[in-house]
Amino acid sequence: MSRSEQPYQLRAREFVELHDQVQRIEKPLSNLLVDLCIPPALATLILDTRVDENWIPAITEFERKLDTLKVRVRVKAARDLSEVAEGLRIVAATKLRTFFLSLLEPIKSNRFTFFLQRHAPNVAHEIQRTYAATVRTYYETGFRRYLRGLSWIKARTVEKSDTIVSGAGEAPDLEPDPARLSYAHVEGPSVIMAYMADNKNHKEPLEALVRSALLVLMDNATAEYSFITTFFANEPRPALHSKDSSGSVMSPTLLSPTQGEFDEIRSNPGSDFGGESVAPRRRLTSITSVMSAGAGAPEQPNAKEELAALNALWKQVMDPVLEYCQVS
Repeated sequence: MSRSEQPYQLRAREFVELHDQVQRIEKPLSNLLVDLCIPPALATLILDTRVDENWIPAITEFERKLDTLKVRVRVKAARDLSEVAEGLRIVAATKLRTFFLSLLEPIKSNRFTFFLQRHAPNVAHEIQRTYAATVRTYYETGFRRYLRGLSWIKARTVEKSDTIVSGAGEAPDLEPDPARLSYAHVEGPSVIMAYMADNKNHKEPLEALVRSALLVLMDNATAEYSFITTFFANEPRPALHSKDSSGSVMSPTLLSPTQGEFDEIRSNPGSDFGGESVAPRRRLTSITSVMSAGAGAPEQPNAKEELAALNALWKQVMDPVLEYCQVS
């Protein structure tokens, strides 16, 4: 009887050892599968839905899956899933691009602000205040981080400072570095990028740090001024045309893009009724240009006040940045 039970005992011992081996690899294998597998709900959300608030946790989870697949590149299952993940990544990037570009569409055309300025000035002022507060925080945060990075670079180079009378009567043994003199020109070396501060071995002279800070300030300040004085400026009302025979809606000359003649003469942009075209709207650049351009324009009696208000709005946006960029 014992001889007949011996094979079963050996078989049972093999099953116990196999069970122990499975238990040892069960948890790591389960974690690996959880990390690698892309849930069907996540794939369906990316493929079949529009970008909304539900995408925020989904994109975070999907990014974690992509990072795991890159780390587990030696695993065959990860290599097989990488193609599927790449397809989902392309779809997600395309939808996010469309979503964010659609949010910028109203900014491209400021017809909405024209309407609000004319018919709901309180709403227009609220939009200006909200924009100024948002962009003010954006610039303040960006410049604080950028200048903090420049301070890290500055700390890596110790500049030797001497008084004017030190070494008086001695022959000067130091010659000016021509490379440092190149930072005195606008058309000089490239500005220091923010990521360069992360490199602990990266060093720059003091002139490069000051020049980079001022060039970044000038570039952002001028771009913001150009946008504010263009987007929030009042547009003159178009002149109302009389409905005479030549300006009739059914006039043949109106329906013809060449005014009924096949020559090189074309109607001016903005001329819908064949009369005088509405002057293209231009940005308010300075008080002098406003007064000179508006001398014969009675429809803009408050151009000087408007420019002053836009200048105040720009100053409100850039004030924190100017505090950070002061050179003592």
